[in-house]
Amino acid sequence: MDDILSKLNRVQKDALDRYQEIMSISDRMEAYDIMVASDWDLEKALSKDFDFIRHNRGSNGTDNDSAGSSSGIARPTITTTAAEPFRGVLPPTINPNEVIVINDNDMEEDENDEDDEETYYDDDDDVMIIDESPDLGANGIPLIPCEFNCVEEALQNFITVFEARYDCSPPFSQWPLPDIVREALDAPYPNIVERRPILIYIHHDRSLSANIFPVRVFKNPAIMDIIKHRFVLWPWDITSNDNKKILLDLFKKMNIPSDFILGNRLNELPVMVTLLKKKGSFSVISAISCTDSTENMVGKLNTSLEVFDSIKSFDMETYLERKERAATLNEQNKGYQESLAKDKAKKEESERAAKLQRLEDEKEERLKNQRDQIISHSASLVPAEPTDKEPNTVTIKIRFPGGKTSVRRFYKSNCIGDFVNYISSLGYPSSEFDLFNSEVPKQNVNKMKRHETFEDANWPIRENIIVEEI
Repeated sequence: MDDILSKLNRVQKDALDRYQEIMSISDRMEAYDIMVASDWDLEKALSKDFDFIRHNRGSNGTDNDSAGSSSGIARPTITTTAAEPFRGVLPPTINPNEVIVINDNDMEEDENDEDDEETYYDDDDDVMIIDESPDLGANGIPLIPCEFNCVEEALQNFITVFEARYDCSPPFSQWPLPDIVREALDAPYPNIVERRPILIYIHHDRSLSANIFPVRVFKNPAIMDIIKHRFVLWPWDITSNDNKKILLDLFKKMNIPSDFILGNRLNELPVMVTLLKKKGSFSVISAISCTDSTENMVGKLNTSLEVFDSIKSFDMETYLERKERAATLNEQNKGYQESLAKDKAKKEESERAAKLQRLEDEKEERLKNQRDQIISHSASLVPAEPTDKEPNTVTIKIRFPGGKTSVRRFYKSNCIGDFVNYISSLGYPSSEFDLFNSEVPKQNVNKMKRHETFEDANWPIRENIIVEEI
């Protein structure tokens, strides 16, 4: 076994180590058999299950080891043929034929050369890979082009190319992230229960795991069941520096932490993180990368859900407490307003009563003044009373309200109006009191012709007059 493994070249060893790390396989010979069955294609090895017989390992190993035998050169040399392309450890954007073999002399000659093309090196700098189309995927079409009219257009392009490239249809949202946040994390009551955490998938075509991560995650039924039913999935491609800047600017504008983008090295991408929001602040947790096992991925997703559920419960409790406080305050305010209304009504009633009383008092005062003026004027018009010994007189006995009586004499030449004025001067104006004589039927003196004299009116020498309030 050691003899077989010792014949592997450095790139094959790296691919074998990478496969063991990703798939968490401790048996190195088992991993070796799978890589041989996959023609040393790491993507193929990760995406398929192999059923093979261990006793065939010898022949399979022999056929494939011939390409990786030592050439005698101090630094390993990688060769490729059309019959057996070696794709497993190259980024998805690189064609195997673009691998350049570099010997020690080549390294010395090119040490001071300036090259503007974007390059990658393996761990030991034995192989340099030149990427002439850094923004293109394996099928030559970028997930997000460098130029687009709107975010919706960019995301629709991402979804279409992703499905065609990886033959899977994750539930990516094509709406702008602020809209997703508003619907998924900020939904108001009673829709708080419908809130979902947001999974942000960051893709990079030049990463070694660019074609591995989608297969391991988005074709895994256990993982996809959780994502489809519990998360909102939002993607972005940062292969292009322009698109990376767009995402970072968006995060800065929304106050979303971006360390998980800036802090990750190229080959730690793609990455998928959970975006949460508590008390108005965003947080990013549970970064999932290709180095995680399926069990770890599921565990991180469930941990994110637990944290999110606690935030959602907190938000619900906070809302209900706020609602209860608001109801209490509203009730208190209602009672206060009712009390104010009662006080206002009492005040208005008091003011109205006071106004009415004032008007009544003013009216009474005005009537009293008018009455006093009438009495005073009437008194000025009353003629002098003759003595009881003078002839041509009439005597009138007057009964006032309340039983009080009085006698007054007038000359026959005096007018009936003089008698009316006399009664008014005593405080019984004709506007308020009637004067009835003793005739049957009795007559109201106020309605007689006041300009007539007693003699002309045939007034009796003695008469009884009753004063009655109208």
